[in-house]
Amino acid sequence: MPDYIYYDGIGAKKSGKHTVKEFLNIMNKPENKEDCSRWLINHGYKPCIDDKKLFKKQTAKKDYSGFDGYTKKQKKRFTACLKKQFNKKTLKSRKYKCDLEKYITYVGAVRR
Repeated sequence: MPDYIYYDGIGAKKSGKHTVKEFLNIMNKPENKEDCSRWLINHGYKPCIDDKKLFKKQTAKKDYSGFDGYTKKQKKRFTACLKKQFNKKTLKSRKYKCDLEKYITYVGAVRR
C-alpha cells in the first residue's frame, strides 16, 4: 500500500490526500523551501532559540514591551537570528535544507 501525506495548506488538493511525489512538488517551490529553511534556522540556531525562550518568559509575565524591553545582549541575539534567517548563503546551505520528514513537521502534515 503506497504512502500518502495528508496536507491541506497552500497549494494542496481539495481532498488533502497527496502522494509523496505530489507533496514534494508543492514543498519544493522556492517560497516553501525558503520558509522551511528559516523554520529550521529558528529551531536550530542558538540565538534564535534563546530569543524564543525570552519571548515566552515575557509573554508569561504579560510584559508586552516588545523590542523596547530587550537589553543590549538580547537585541544582539535577536539581530543575529534575523541575519541568519535572511542570509541567502545560509538558506542554501546543506545544514538548513528540508527533506520530506522536515517538510511534514514544518507544515503539520500527517503521513499514513
